[in-house]
Amino acid sequence: MPRFALIAASIAVATAGCNDSVVQQVVNPDELNITINGDGVISGTVELDGLGPCEGLTVRLAGPALATDTTTAAGGAFEVGGLAPGAYQIQVAADGYEPFNETVVYDGKAPLDTGALSLGVETVPVAGSVALDDGASPAGAA
Repeated sequence: MPRFALIAASIAVATAGCNDSVVQQVVNPDELNITINGDGVISGTVELDGLGPCEGLTVRLAGPALATDTTTAAGGAFEVGGLAPGAYQIQVAADGYEPFNETVVYDGKAPLDTGALSLGVETVPVAGSVALDDGASPAGAA
């Protein structure tokens, strides 16, 4: 976990696991805004019910200070890197399928493979009546 220390009018940023690198810069503490990206990875595959893995779908990943889109590759694979630990919402949509929307928690220790994310066929209610050319209803039709 990154550690921050304000020393006089300078700030020192040290990140564990990055060869103990330290960056120092003089800043006005009232204007301090720091964004640190992690080195974590979330990956998986997207499958469409009845079709299997699907290439070319957009996967949206939103989490701590991040919202990004990626496109599934051959075999339905996707991967997003540069992630810090935290909860991430994964969204996938495809015409004719129920949208996928789930939250996963990345612990920051090892890459997270979500496995297969499956989108089920969208069900649409149909209502109406059936009539023959002569206007009569066929047997069994309402």
